[in-house]
Amino acid sequence: MYHISLHMKSVGRTLGYLAVFGLAVATAAVYAVHGLRGTTSAATFIFGTFIPFCVALILFLCGVWLTRQELDDSNVAKIGFWCVTGVVVTCGIVALMMLYQLSEGIVLSNWGVVFVGGTTSGALVGFLVGVYDVRRRATEHRLATEQERTVRLNQRLRVLNRVLRHDVRNRSNVILGYADLLTDDDGDLEAHAEVIERTALDLVSLGDNARRIEHLLSDAERTVVDLEALVDCEVATVRSEYPEAHVETDHAGYDETGSVRANQLLGVAVNNLLENAIVHNPVEEPLVHVSLESHDDDRVELRVADDGPGIPSDELSVFRSGRETQLAHASGIGLWLVNWIIDDSDGTVDFNGRSPRGTVVRVSLPVVDETDVDAPKLVRR
Repeated sequence: MYHISLHMKSVGRTLGYLAVFGLAVATAAVYAVHGLRGTTSAATFIFGTFIPFCVALILFLCGVWLTRQELDDSNVAKIGFWCVTGVVVTCGIVALMMLYQLSEGIVLSNWGVVFVGGTTSGALVGFLVGVYDVRRRATEHRLATEQERTVRLNQRLRVLNRVLRHDVRNRSNVILGYADLLTDDDGDLEAHAEVIERTALDLVSLGDNARRIEHLLSDAERTVVDLEALVDCEVATVRSEYPEAHVETDHAGYDETGSVRANQLLGVAVNNLLENAIVHNPVEEPLVHVSLESHDDDRVELRVADDGPGIPSDELSVFRSGRETQLAHASGIGLWLVNWIIDDSDGTVDFNGRSPRGTVVRVSLPVVDETDVDAPKLVRR
């Protein structure tokens, strides 16, 4: 599929260049031959040969300028199409004028040169219209992208503000409550201290995720990712942090050449999914199955399956709707962070139940285009 797509793109670029340079060279050659044949007067030479030849030369220089622009294949093809359209329209107008003159009994002896003149001017006008159209569409796309980005950032800031206020308040209340119990000296000092320590660590983790979200909101760049190496790295990290958990991997269905272009925080998203599958599982030895699979639609799927209690349906509805309210609230910002990182990587993430129990998280990411010359590299936090 890649090869077909790349072939079509290269054909479009070639046809675009061929339209511009072909018309310029062909018309310039006609004017050169016409000039060498000699003319009856200086005015005929200037207006019938020299000026049209200069117009053809300008068209050729426009083609040279086009080759130095950072335009994709479709835009180059579009400019070439506009050149041909300009030729068709101009030559059509010239033909109508000549038919009118014929109807009046006027016969042009050099009608071929007139048609070539229409071809040159039409191609040049078409080129200018094509460049304008391409730039106009690029500007519209950029403005639409900026507007979409602004809406997305505002939504994320609202979610982040609500989640942080909710989680910080709840955990602070826990710390204050158990601190009061410590002053009562009821014999459970060690247990109360452990709760305070655990809650304080949760606040530290919350702060770390907030820092990562700040980095995400500040336009974290994308990079080419060796997804298999990234997943193996995060699995090794989770295994060392949670030795009681069993984390299995299966990459049998994964094409090793299927690198992806993703947000630089992709490793954080994968780590959050693995950690979430372990820490929210009440069993002593949580089981997590991680797999990678390549698909024919030029996408790769990462699956993280666990045998835990599953994500509550009300929380899933929050992630699917993309917004939080006072009545619909998701615990923590870890899964929000996952959702946003995958979204910024042009991917999708789905949370589904698993039989007989547990959750399956499916992350789908597009495979990087073969035209990308960047070397795949592992994204770390």
